[in-house]
Amino acid sequence: DSVDEAERMNNFAYNILTSFWAKRGERGSSERIQGTIHRLTEMSDQTNNEGLAPDKFTYTSLMLALVNEKIPGNLEKCGAVLDRMEDLAERTGKKALMPDEMAYATIMNGYSHEGNAQMIESLIRRMKCKGIPCTDIAYNILLNAIVKIKAHDVAERAEDVLKRMAQELADGNSGCRPSIVSYITCIKALSRSHDPNKIKRALKLFETIAGRFKSGDESFRPSERVLGSVLDVVAKSNEAHKVSMCLGLIDRMKKEYGVTPNRVAYNIVLSACAHHIDPSENEELRREVLKTAVS
Repeated sequence: DSVDEAERMNNFAYNILTSFWAKRGERGSSERIQGTIHRLTEMSDQTNNEGLAPDKFTYTSLMLALVNEKIPGNLEKCGAVLDRMEDLAERTGKKALMPDEMAYATIMNGYSHEGNAQMIESLIRRMKCKGIPCTDIAYNILLNAIVKIKAHDVAERAEDVLKRMAQELADGNSGCRPSIVSYITCIKALSRSHDPNKIKRALKLFETIAGRFKSGDESFRPSERVLGSVLDVVAKSNEAHKVSMCLGLIDRMKKEYGVTPNRVAYNIVLSACAHHIDPSENEELRREVLKTAVS
């Protein structure tokens, strides 16, 4: 009691430790964190020191450990931790326990690994009901889940998320501006699509990225990842001249943005050569494709 409030022991060091365990993702990490939560709760009660009590960072570490352990049933446990945080925050009035977007993003990432976009949509709605701002972080996780879905409308669903983000931005949610990751993930969804116009749609998204960069947004600088995602859409299409289109994209990225193609980009071009489709059986074109593959 004689110690000044600012100098009393708090949970900061414990949160560093629980974060470390959570990121390692080893079996038993979640149990160690649960033990720490129990210890912090006891010490806080015994010393009447609120600063020692577990907070949203401690519980988020527990959720991350559960996700990273990749044990069946852990996502359900993760949901129970989220419920507990909200229940404690509402019953005690302690805002430090109320989950934020990072807490929700942690469990969303777990469902994203499984391609469970439906559950992520449900969590986004829950966030909004609780008045928690939903930014591009949550929507990018949703986009990642959609890409993993084996559905005929995967590209349409991804593009719909981009439109929702743009609408929320227009409605005043500044944190919902689509990032370059949002566009790259949407292009990846197009590579899984069977739409005959998917190249045109992918190039339109690429021009949006290029336009944002040219307008001064450095975070939208076209990179190897952007090149690879667009090349993949072209390579997986039925376009007869897809090999020359891939080479044209590489040449443009070199000249306009100084992007040096990496091994991934060249492997995609080789894949385009290997899966060359030409209904007209143009022998000259087939020789040109072979020549490109060798070079």
